[in-house]
Amino acid sequence: MDYTQALKWLYERIGEGIKLGLENTRKFLEILGNPHLNYKNILIGGTNGKGSVCSYIAHILSLCGAKVGLFTSPHLVTVRERMAIIEKGRKKLIPPPVFAHLVGKLKEIVESIPEFRPTYFETLTTASLLYFSWEKVDLAVLEVGMGGRLDATNVVDPILSVITNVSFDHTQYLGDTIPKIAREKAGIIRKGIPVITGCEGEAVKVIRESAKEKNAPLYILGEDFEVKKFEKRDGEISIQMKGLKNSYSLTTILWGDYQVHNLPLAVASCELLMEFFPLTHKDIVEGVRITRWPGRMEVLRRRPTIILDGAHNPGGALYLKREILRWKEEGKKITLIFGVLKDKERDKIMRELFPVVDEVRVTAPQSSRAVSPQILFEEGKRYNPNVKLFPSVPEALLNLPKKNIILVSGSLYLVGEVRGKMLKLKGDGYEGV
Repeated sequence: MDYTQALKWLYERIGEGIKLGLENTRKFLEILGNPHLNYKNILIGGTNGKGSVCSYIAHILSLCGAKVGLFTSPHLVTVRERMAIIEKGRKKLIPPPVFAHLVGKLKEIVESIPEFRPTYFETLTTASLLYFSWEKVDLAVLEVGMGGRLDATNVVDPILSVITNVSFDHTQYLGDTIPKIAREKAGIIRKGIPVITGCEGEAVKVIRESAKEKNAPLYILGEDFEVKKFEKRDGEISIQMKGLKNSYSLTTILWGDYQVHNLPLAVASCELLMEFFPLTHKDIVEGVRITRWPGRMEVLRRRPTIILDGAHNPGGALYLKREILRWKEEGKKITLIFGVLKDKERDKIMRELFPVVDEVRVTAPQSSRAVSPQILFEEGKRYNPNVKLFPSVPEALLNLPKKNIILVSGSLYLVGEVRGKMLKLKGDGYEGV
């Protein structure tokens, strides 16, 4: 099986839909000899900020000599982004031939058991856990896909669990209230294993209850560790924080107000991981400095300024709205290129973003799950009269106003498509999922 054949078969798994539960992933892993038991794991759950917290932790740990596996989702341009190895601060995606070999092994298993029908995400999760075993990683940093309790990643026994925050997303699967969603997220908490969270309000009450039930040590942002000073400059953020063990002066190029929330979670996590790895204060400061995470408040180009941010739920949209209002105070005009998937709460997202920008270009990323631009056009006019319809992403990128900030948001699949086209990156040739 070559890489193209592997992709074709993998994308056929999309037809199995979304199935919450651990049975398929456990079955895969048992047949493979439980490769996920060969290294340590940590789980990063929550609604927003999971990816950047994962990336910070992986980069920091790699500087103390650890070999780190990083599993994240979704991808922006190529599915190989989802499984990477980080060593000495350098990130390497899984090579195409190795990816093809992995998928080939899983295909053999699926075809040998007629009633076994794993989903796309279950298959990718299993492939990643097997790959990390092949690579003999010391630790895998795993981003939880949806919820936590029944997410495929929850097959591992973590040495640390992180729950970044809880807001509304995937309500048809996780529940229609914050406490219900928080209970699903809290499913990654293990008996006696430390938990770090940035949750507030109703959500943190649920996390406290779950941690208490499982006798899991709980560390809360704003109580056990905190940000002392937050300063934004052009292209970077400076944060001074008091951690669980030390104080830090940190600089990151991950440019967004939400890093005042995400970064402290990652640093506190690494402080707890000092029990297992010889991390130093210097490793943490340098690891933060070198971390990159594309598609999240990423300044892709100047003249015009093009900024990518995959705010795909109400919580992410609220953070982004604050950024937009700051730009407006500086006299900037903003053109929003917007697309969203059907399973997202698009009305709440549009309600936050559309009224505060000068122009909206609605379009659709290449995904069968994308909302049609016509529907976005009709619905969007309620929040901004200057809404324009573009059937495809390439059309939406034509004749951009050079004096405006061009903001691409609403879906990471939209962000990935724009990023790939503008940087001329070679994708996999398949639509987003």
